[in-house]
Amino acid sequence: MKTGSTTWYILMTFSICLTACRAGPCFPPGGYPYPEKIADKDTDFYLSALKGILSKRDSFQHIGDYFGFRKFDEPNLSLRPLKTPEFRFYQPGYLRYDDLLIVLTPQTLTVKRHKADNERFTTDSARISPLDHRLIEFMQRHFGRPRPDSSKRPLWYRYIDSMENQYPQLKDPAYYVRTIKKELIPDTTFLPYQSSTRAITQSEYQLFIDSLNASGYWHLPYVRECHEGIAVDGPSYFSLEANTPDQYNFVSGYPCPNDTNLFYKACQHLARLAGLEKEIDLLWIEVPPDTTQHKKPIVVEDVQFEDVKEPRKPHHPKKLHPNSNK
Repeated sequence: MKTGSTTWYILMTFSICLTACRAGPCFPPGGYPYPEKIADKDTDFYLSALKGILSKRDSFQHIGDYFGFRKFDEPNLSLRPLKTPEFRFYQPGYLRYDDLLIVLTPQTLTVKRHKADNERFTTDSARISPLDHRLIEFMQRHFGRPRPDSSKRPLWYRYIDSMENQYPQLKDPAYYVRTIKKELIPDTTFLPYQSSTRAITQSEYQLFIDSLNASGYWHLPYVRECHEGIAVDGPSYFSLEANTPDQYNFVSGYPCPNDTNLFYKACQHLARLAGLEKEIDLLWIEVPPDTTQHKKPIVVEDVQFEDVKEPRKPHHPKKLHPNSNK
């Protein structure tokens, strides 16, 4: 009787979950919980839900996300759940390539585009002191990086240690943000981003959710490195955020040769829904050289040559060796 009750409970639980997923998108456990408390300084940090997970260096490098997303008037998705689930794909531009952003909700799909070289702010270093300028440059080079071995590089170690002891603000990312903001002035040539929105069907939305859930997205690390050490001529970095009622998630990556993992495929599917498959190309497939074909032999036409008689060689008597007895 006890075994039968257990089996009945499992079947009922599975039936309830299946019904819930059919009624609307459901998301497996994973991702990151939203912050319980939000300090004022955290509102501008667009990965607040990962604050205890990110390394010091990675956290510092993501400080600039604020400026990238504010260029599109995008909110901070990592602070609290929205009324409806939202997914945000971002590919920063590079040289002639545009900044591209895709926002997906259960009802709409929005594409935002902006010129990569058209920034909302310009920098005026004269607005901060020479010391502040030196300190923020120091932080850009050294903040969060592993310390050099004191036995191998004693002078370098003492230099970093003495700077941080003399200027404690070098250990405070909030000081860096405050100082950078002092330098910024609105650029009068800034052009607003372009935006377009269309309705999305339930089947289109559900197909993306199913592919994303199947990719293991909710348990992936926050960055997926490409260890090939290769350079690409165009945008490479991208990220996908998720804001759901129960969890937040963020995964970034780089296209790698012949890497066709399911997460990249799900993101590429989203790019196709947005009509950006030619500008967002995450599945980098290298075609091996074709060794089955050989060069065709060169055919030389027959040429008739005239008969040429070999000239007669003059006959000379063989000379005897001086030591010969003959």
